[in-house]
Amino acid sequence: LQQLNAQALALTQGLEERLTLAIAPELLAAHWAPSLMDLAREYPLLQVEVLAAPQGDALALLHQGRAQLALVFERPSMDGREGFQEVGTETLVAVMSPQHPVWLAACQATAAGSAPGAPTLLREEHLINTRQIVVASRNLAQSDPRFVFARHHWRTDNHLAALGLIEAGLGWGWQPRALVQSRIEAGRLMEMPFENLSNGTELWVDVVWSKERPLGLGATRFVALMRDSAARRSHGLR
Repeated sequence: LQQLNAQALALTQGLEERLTLAIAPELLAAHWAPSLMDLAREYPLLQVEVLAAPQGDALALLHQGRAQLALVFERPSMDGREGFQEVGTETLVAVMSPQHPVWLAACQATAAGSAPGAPTLLREEHLINTRQIVVASRNLAQSDPRFVFARHHWRTDNHLAALGLIEAGLGWGWQPRALVQSRIEAGRLMEMPFENLSNGTELWVDVVWSKERPLGLGATRFVALMRDSAARRSHGLR
């Protein structure tokens, strides 16, 4: 009864009946669940909906009013309709299967033409000329030019499908290191080693909202919790 009374009071003060958070699939392993746990303790009867959608689709849901918040990577350019709060970083790495034909051929070439024990290294042409697996919007007109390198690529809107295709040796792809680390340690994937460039791009992660719609109490509090959590992690605290 006390919870119901508190919920009724919160609703009169601007608490949403439902808080919808759209998350880019690559960020499903990021640090957002603990902030939802804290939010649930403060508003135990608040209904929460978490949607996984490619970044372009997540932002579209935001601007359509279907979601109040989106957790996405930094955008290539600013959008005046959006407010945002930086909440951390993620490092994207190019990965492929150790059984991919391109890698096996490179290993054979190294063994045939180099001194024993020489490392096998790839070059940028392997990124360009090898099929890429891209997590992208269902809208074929949308893609992020920062991460579409290959002349030939396959698209999916699901990160598990992308990982399955990459592990099967059907292409290489950009994935957050935190998401693929366990697969790398198990030998199912490998970070592609390059001769002439480094493998790894660090991007900011933002919680984004629409300036065209007022945020409710739950969304506002979640943004604050994510901001505080990021500050603690930056100082080495839990």
